[in-house]
Amino acid sequence: MEKKLPKKLEDELDFLEKASNDELCEYLKNLKKENTYNLEYHPKIKKIFTKIFNNKNKNVKLALIKYYPDSQLAERFLLESSDKELREECLKKKAFFGPLFYKIGGYKEEFLQFLKKASNEELYSYFTNSAVDLNSLQEFFERDEDETSLFTNISDKLYRNIVLIIEDNPNVHKEPDLADYEDGYRFYIDGKTFKKFHQELKIIKKIRSLE
Repeated sequence: MEKKLPKKLEDELDFLEKASNDELCEYLKNLKKENTYNLEYHPKIKKIFTKIFNNKNKNVKLALIKYYPDSQLAERFLLESSDKELREECLKKKAFFGPLFYKIGGYKEEFLQFLKKASNEELYSYFTNSAVDLNSLQEFFERDEDETSLFTNISDKLYRNIVLIIEDNPNVHKEPDLADYEDGYRFYIDGKTFKKFHQELKIIKKIRSLE
């Protein structure tokens, strides 16, 4: 038996079901975090919000990225859309944990699709974002050590280009200090990533100077 929804929520969902694109944009603009709902709580919530998430109107998509808290929509639109303005907005989105496409333990497989589709400007925007740090870059720099790494599937040229871009990220220029860590193992791994990055950067710059 379906849960009975409060009248206020029923009225809100009825409004959203009939809302114009302009009304949806205004609703999202004024959306407060406490007014976001678990889509699995009730079939009607899931139905209405799934419809909104699949709305093809560009302004609605932009409003979703700007105001709706779920970063998975930004990841989805980066994979699906070629619209430059929408993609730029997606790359500004802050994920709950780490950068976009990242999860505890490493990157999602879909990240490869983004890397292969992204322009140089988008790669720069992504890898210089403050959310990208030594922790999230661990797997990237283990590419030649771990054959199961996601990043064994990108070309050497793309890898080198990304390393050069990462040079402009301030998070990779401060050597890890044990005093800043509660976890000694994390300190060790970040230190390893730090050294690997600077080694790779030096080699790649040397190669480029000889080309």
